[in-house]
Amino acid sequence: MINKKNQKYLKRLQYVQKKKFIIGIDIGSKFHYVQVQSSDFISIPFRINNNFDGFTKLSNYIQNNLTTNPDEVIIGLEPTGPYWEVLANYLDKHNYEWVFVNPLHTKRYESIMHNSPLKSDKNDPSLIIALVKNGHYLTHPYRKGKYRELFNLVRIRSQLVVNRVQLYNQLHSVLSSYFPELLQVFSSIRLKSLQRVLIKYPTPDSIEKAGYEKIFKEISKNTNKEWSNKKTKQLLQVSKKSIGISDGIESYKWQVRNLIININSLSQQIQEIEIHISEELNTMREAELLRTIKGISDYSIGVILGYLGDITRYSSVYDIIKYAGLNLYEKSSGKRQGQKHISKRGSGILRQALYMAALNLIHTYPHIKEMYKRYVKNKRSKVKSIIPIMCYILKVVYAMIKNDRGYEIDYREKKVA
Repeated sequence: MINKKNQKYLKRLQYVQKKKFIIGIDIGSKFHYVQVQSSDFISIPFRINNNFDGFTKLSNYIQNNLTTNPDEVIIGLEPTGPYWEVLANYLDKHNYEWVFVNPLHTKRYESIMHNSPLKSDKNDPSLIIALVKNGHYLTHPYRKGKYRELFNLVRIRSQLVVNRVQLYNQLHSVLSSYFPELLQVFSSIRLKSLQRVLIKYPTPDSIEKAGYEKIFKEISKNTNKEWSNKKTKQLLQVSKKSIGISDGIESYKWQVRNLIININSLSQQIQEIEIHISEELNTMREAELLRTIKGISDYSIGVILGYLGDITRYSSVYDIIKYAGLNLYEKSSGKRQGQKHISKRGSGILRQALYMAALNLIHTYPHIKEMYKRYVKNKRSKVKSIIPIMCYILKVVYAMIKNDRGYEIDYREKKVA
């Protein structure tokens, strides 16, 4: 009996065997190495530049020496950083089918074939061809139109968040040296009330000189009066006994002010990006369906659609789970039974968005909360128990978009009735 995994592998093998020509391309930043193989010949590796002239050279070579029918060709790419995207876009526009070969597989296959760790760009195209020929390749959800727009917006937001975290860490480090007591009074340096105080009164001396009224005025903006009164008194008290460094105060003031200004600027940019994501989602039918799930934010929907692309192109939901890096694996040998872990081969941003969405759904829907409790009861940790909920979200998203219908809690009951 053949399991599903082997069935997919056999399908890939049979599909590749129908192609007359297999082209392997090793991707580089400035140029790529190309090699062609068919049933009766193997070409010498040649180089093309990573520009329009290089891509035209490849296209002319295929049409003049191989075939004018793109359906007879399959192209394997070994991706390197972002450099593969331009070539993939060109191939896609000229109707050439391309697939991915994992760089880890290329490295291991080289060791198997030649019993040597030696790896070179000229040699890689032949290894890529061999892997594609044996069915060891991956299809990629190449994003177009709205999906590409969402993907870019989500990546930009993610980078802005990383930059903001770095600035918060720098601010924390500076305050630890010059005003360590401040971090004891306020629970987080992310608080707006704290940042307002630091902009005007960054040192213990300046806080002490300002007095209760001025400090309370800054802290109490948009905050509870009782809490503001308490924090103001605590701040004035610790400022009198501060053990912070007193040298280099002017550079410290400039740094604190600069860090807070940059943090606020990044926060503003993140808000603008989130507005753009919501505007893009307003024009998509898939987003309209996913918004029927209470508890999933527009950002999470943007990540799901941006990273997965057109969900209808996936043959099954398990392909999506695998792409997200949520598929399980274990390392067992002989009597040793290894523990199961998720592969984490997919995007960390996608998994993070699914994790946050899962937390929200656990608190929103009783049946999902029961599902979560059931996993926890089966001796799983609380974190690991969230992974099945993440997979559940992907299954629901796949079914909703495939069937073009919103989220229904009692869908199964209706189906039985």
